[in-house]
Amino acid sequence: LKMAETDVDDPVWDKFFTEPDAVVENLIERGRIALIYRDSYCARMNTQFGYKTEIDGQLAWACNCYGFGSKGLRPQIAGPKVLIAYVYDGRRYEVSLYAPEGTDADVGRIAQKYGGGGHKDAAGFIC
Repeated sequence: LKMAETDVDDPVWDKFFTEPDAVVENLIERGRIALIYRDSYCARMNTQFGYKTEIDGQLAWACNCYGFGSKGLRPQIAGPKVLIAYVYDGRRYEVSLYAPEGTDADVGRIAQKYGGGGHKDAAGFIC
């Protein structure tokens, strides 16, 4: 269910106002369970496949854990300036860059160096 990507005028949203409270509460609980699974899965991925690296002279944490956004990255090191999620499909890498809260890294500028784009806190490129 990709409600965050669903147009606000889509009738699916009407269900939150017309369905019994129990149905809505069930959806909320299922969402909590999904978040617990996501967090557990991503923690395992970061433990098994994450590693300390550098990009553009910045300390970074990278993990082959794509598709979860910045929530999927669980650095196993202190103080990374950049978080890197990537996936390789046999032909190319899709790379997402995130600046952890409180850092001064501009990942949009870094991504531009590799032909990508974005903004200061989140960006990406394909190589």
